[in-house]
Amino acid sequence: SASGPAPRGRRRSRKPPPPPPPPTGPTRPPAIGFALFAAAVLLGITVLLSGCVRIDADLDLAGPGHLQMQWDIRSDSGRLQPWQERFEQELHKQLPDLRISHPDPGALRISSRVISAKGLQNDLDRMVELAAETTGLALNAPTIQLQERNWLIGVDQDLRLALDLSDLPDIPGLAITLNLNDKPSPSILHSGEHAILEERRWHWIPLGLGSLAVLLLLL
Repeated sequence: SASGPAPRGRRRSRKPPPPPPPPTGPTRPPAIGFALFAAAVLLGITVLLSGCVRIDADLDLAGPGHLQMQWDIRSDSGRLQPWQERFEQELHKQLPDLRISHPDPGALRISSRVISAKGLQNDLDRMVELAAETTGLALNAPTIQLQERNWLIGVDQDLRLALDLSDLPDIPGLAITLNLNDKPSPSILHSGEHAILEERRWHWIPLGLGSLAVLLLLL
């Protein structure tokens, strides 16, 4: 018996559509900004867990228009912390005029030259920038204001030092001591505090005193 006409072609079987891509997209490596942020957070945690840190800052009026400052950064662990070592390395590179020594185990002493108030403020700003980069913490630089009146025989000096730690997170054991001209009662600050210190001093000018003595002798 004759069979029916052969079909021209078979229908292609429809495959199920592929699953949609994940909503988050393909996995990508973290951006550079994220890596820097994570590094800053880790450095900050290192500082928080590195034990008690004491910072002593002494500011002296060395003469008309000139100041000198010394910082002692001490770790109660008896040895320098990694962030202190990195901070010292950056200071050697960026501010070579500073004198750096280690008077005791775990102590880092930073001393400036006898310098103008403006020059010292510039050094302090750079020091705090390096400290912030090293520790990953937000730090505010101290501000120095020096006003002087020259009376020929002497200079009337009015010094003002301000330090704001309000943006600093709570770090257990952190204490910053501020002192002007070796006063017997320095100011001690902790995280979240701020202080303003003022000192007024009269500085004699030898040349002016000599001129006054000559004038008196002539009279």
